[in-house]
Amino acid sequence: MARFHLLMAQMEARHAANSAGHYIGAIVATMVLLAAIPPETPAYLLTLAALIALIVMHVLYWVLTHPVNKFWLGDQKLGSAGAAFFNTPGAATVGEDWARLRDRWEYSHVARAGCAFIAFVTLAAATAF
Repeated sequence: MARFHLLMAQMEARHAANSAGHYIGAIVATMVLLAAIPPETPAYLLTLAALIALIVMHVLYWVLTHPVNKFWLGDQKLGSAGAAFFNTPGAATVGEDWARLRDRWEYSHVARAGCAFIAFVTLAAATAF
């Protein structure tokens, strides 16, 4: 099972730069959309909720998922983009229990998926107004 999580972390490292760009792009696009909607409308509040969900999703990655990925990839040879992306402070510590790290990694992905779902639903609902 540890091998599976290492492989997942390696796949995430390969796609990290593209994913980060997509998340930032979604946040910026939602900000632009929010600026174009009159503040007194329900669509504004729904779009604001979507923006908050997207920001929380991004923060969850950096606070919960990224340190575990960095720990699991600590002894792996990464390409230049992966090495630059994972050359940030905040890796999980060596003394932490492997099962605890795995659970943290998995639950962080569930929480991020929930945030993405909320953002999608609130943006879809905003189009009804």
